[in-house]
Amino acid sequence: MIELQKRYGEQGLRVLAFPCNQFNGQEPGDNKQIKEFAANKGCNFDMFSKINVNGAGAHPLYIYLKSKQHGMLTNDIKWNFSKFLCNRHGVPVKRYSPTDAPLNAENDIKAELSKE
Repeated sequence: MIELQKRYGEQGLRVLAFPCNQFNGQEPGDNKQIKEFAANKGCNFDMFSKINVNGAGAHPLYIYLKSKQHGMLTNDIKWNFSKFLCNRHGVPVKRYSPTDAPLNAENDIKAELSKE
């Protein structure tokens, strides 16, 4: 994601990160610790506070994203690093699995950025 932000940030790409600890305790720290860890890894994109993405306490953003771009078998987020590509109006246009490398989305990103 860092590379994509560097390549396309000036054209309008915004990478938004939403930490979640619902996946085997991978984000146990508080918001400050998570942001410091990400900054130390070179992440220069927008990092939001930790949220839930599944279940009764799922954040409304993720309820919306999952309703517009369905998952395999269920709409639940399967693991950290699930990704959504939204157009310039905030409408999700594609969903990527946690195993999809971020650079696999590059052609889709270029196509969306070329639209007005």
